[in-house]
Amino acid sequence: DDLNELTNNAGACSFAEPLYGEILKRIIKEYIHFMKRERPDLHHRFINLGYDEIRGIGRDSRTLRSGLTDGELLARSMDEVAGYVSEASPGTRTLFWDDMVNPFHDERQDQWYGRQDGTTPCGDETGPHCGMTTTGLQNVTDKSIGWMNWFYSPTSAIQETVAQQARLGFSVIGCPEYD
Repeated sequence: DDLNELTNNAGACSFAEPLYGEILKRIIKEYIHFMKRERPDLHHRFINLGYDEIRGIGRDSRTLRSGLTDGELLARSMDEVAGYVSEASPGTRTLFWDDMVNPFHDERQDQWYGRQDGTTPCGDETGPHCGMTTTGLQNVTDKSIGWMNWFYSPTSAIQETVAQQARLGFSVIGCPEYD
């Protein structure tokens, strides 16, 4: 599936497609080996893999048949990718922007991240959240993952986010935007 064509949206991919993980694993391994060859003195402590503003998760047939929520699919992929990084470069930690799995941030924006299979009213103010509101961060199991937390300006959501991530055993890096 050309998911960007299907969704007319940015950042679409199929987390239920095994080839997606295989490709990421190969790319991460090739990158680590390239960097070791080019810069033998460099040891990666962290690798930021983004996973930001993925606006087309629940869009393809494999994902919809998986029985998993968008948050469960995203969390499973994050865990797998962190494993690929550890395998290719032991001791290197994976960083992700937290807004896709943060219940105090973008994960609540159903119009961006909700499932679009016609069975749930996504983006409808009267309907329930159908994105990752209840199944995002708490499904990420690899505690070596570090979250890059960002907001445009100071807000109480920053404290709520950091407290939740710490309670779940994760490390957090603050990444302020303007203030």
